[in-house]
Amino acid sequence: MFARRLTLCDKLLLTLASLLVLEAGVRGLLDWAHAAQTQHEHFMCTGRNHVRNVAYSARDAFAARDCAELQRVAELLRTPEDGDLLYVAFYSADGDLLAAKTWPDDGIPVPSRVEPVPEPAVEAGGAASPLGVEHYAFLFPIVLPARDKGGGRPSAKTSPGAVAAVRSYQEVRAKVANEQVAGFLVTATMLAVCLNVLLVFARRLVRPVEELVKGTRRLAAGDFGTPVDVGSRRDELRTLADSFNNMTEQLANQRRQILAHSQQLEQKVTERTGELVEANDQLRQTQSELIQSEKMRMLGQLAAGVAHEINTPTGAILNVAADTCRHLQAIVDAASRTGDLPRPTQEWLAEVVPKVLARGLQPSDAATRSRRRRIERELRQRGHADPRRTAPLIVKCGLEESETDEALLDHLSHEPALALLEHLETLISAAGITRASAEKIGRIVHALRLYTRGNQDGLIEVNINETIDNTLAILQNRIKQTARVRTDYARDLPPVRCGVDIAQVWTNLLNNACDAVEEAHPDEMGRISIVTALEDGRVRIRISNSGRPIPDEVREKIFDPFFTTKSVGKGTGLGLGICTGILQRCGGTIRAWNDPDGVSFEVTLPPSTDAPAEEAAAVGAAADGGAENSGRLAE
Repeated sequence: MFARRLTLCDKLLLTLASLLVLEAGVRGLLDWAHAAQTQHEHFMCTGRNHVRNVAYSARDAFAARDCAELQRVAELLRTPEDGDLLYVAFYSADGDLLAAKTWPDDGIPVPSRVEPVPEPAVEAGGAASPLGVEHYAFLFPIVLPARDKGGGRPSAKTSPGAVAAVRSYQEVRAKVANEQVAGFLVTATMLAVCLNVLLVFARRLVRPVEELVKGTRRLAAGDFGTPVDVGSRRDELRTLADSFNNMTEQLANQRRQILAHSQQLEQKVTERTGELVEANDQLRQTQSELIQSEKMRMLGQLAAGVAHEINTPTGAILNVAADTCRHLQAIVDAASRTGDLPRPTQEWLAEVVPKVLARGLQPSDAATRSRRRRIERELRQRGHADPRRTAPLIVKCGLEESETDEALLDHLSHEPALALLEHLETLISAAGITRASAEKIGRIVHALRLYTRGNQDGLIEVNINETIDNTLAILQNRIKQTARVRTDYARDLPPVRCGVDIAQVWTNLLNNACDAVEEAHPDEMGRISIVTALEDGRVRIRISNSGRPIPDEVREKIFDPFFTTKSVGKGTGLGLGICTGILQRCGGTIRAWNDPDGVSFEVTLPPSTDAPAEEAAAVGAAADGGAENSGRLAE
């Protein structure tokens, strides 16, 4: 990461400086090792030569066995050049000390005995043994020539003893250290000079490159008028700079030509924009009118069915409303006669009537009818006077828990009490029928209002399951005569951003499904299946029918405008084409394929990404309710 932030000059300097420092370090290490080796060898050679000379100087004193002379010789041995000499000692052939001298007088102690010098002694040889890191000891034998008894030529050599000289090693270390410091200073000076030379060289080399980089940045920013100046140099960088300046000039010329052409094109586009805008507005208006016209045409075809669906619950409301006054009067009459009832029956009615009102209308299912028949049989077995009238009342009022209670049967044996509960339960049933019928009418009206709303360009978040339920409410009369509808809605379906005209897509697909089922099964009920799911991040709506398969050559054209397979006067060929346009505006797609049992159409829509969590939960709840409504519509 650090190397990426370095400039070319920095990288070049860093590389060359690293090589120089490495070379200087290796050279300094080798010079130091060579100096240390040279000083050590000089020290050892000087020590051997000195002890050899001392041995020659003391031969006469050894020959005379004169210890005093040996002591004098030892004291006179040190010269100013021998400043590293610590002591000189003379030993007999047995290794005993004969004479010694130390510098200074209280210097290192002199051994009183050494190992005897081995025989035969070699005159030119010597031995040096380290006594530590600070001094070395040099031992050399005293060699005397032996003469024969006749006084002729020497016949052998004898060694009456040895001389030992100890020299300090500190001076050698000091010399090596001084040479090392001097070498370091010389190396550092040379390194500094080389780095300065490299710096000057790198700057001269990199400056033109930096100028080229600045030139490319100016060129990228649109500055074509500032050439790159690399000075008066005559090398490859000057050639590169000249080529770059030529390229910049050519780009500037091309840019001027492009700007001129662009201005001409802009002028031409401006001249034709007005016509294109007007034509586009007319086309959009025509498309909107065409979609609305197709919607109204289809709604006109469904008007009779919708009117029938509204008329049925309206008739139910009118029927129960006509009998409401009669039942209210009957309740008043029965209540006026309760004063003649026994006291326990009056108290029982005062307790039961609020419970019946609070209980409200209860659904009539198979279990309820089974309980009514069972209670009626038990009442007959017990000899009750009117079991057909009493048993339904016990079930509807929720009095089954006391069905075998003699007190209950006694209360119901009084005509005013029985009549009061009968008419009260009838009014509760009438209220339930009125409410259910009004809700059904409200759903149909709501669906019609959404369906007939004009085409809008804006997108809103809608619940797909709810829009399908609204369409099923409008087409209920048409569908229930043709096919059985099965719905399978996803509970966690997210909202979708689309136009309010999405309902027209479901209307066209369901209307086409009804036509296909009628053609394939004219004498029996067909099948229509609606499934919604969230797969691969897309909301998928699959509408399948049990109609005949679509031929391949026809399936490729069914989404084209004005293409239809229906007879003349029955279809315009705009339905699926309009569906495609509606889905494209909200990012959706539609496709069709043949199933083993019929044909399937699948619509995919992108889910809304802006819906908050609370809204998604509300949509899920609405989807559950929609699934229940669709189940009733299918029945």
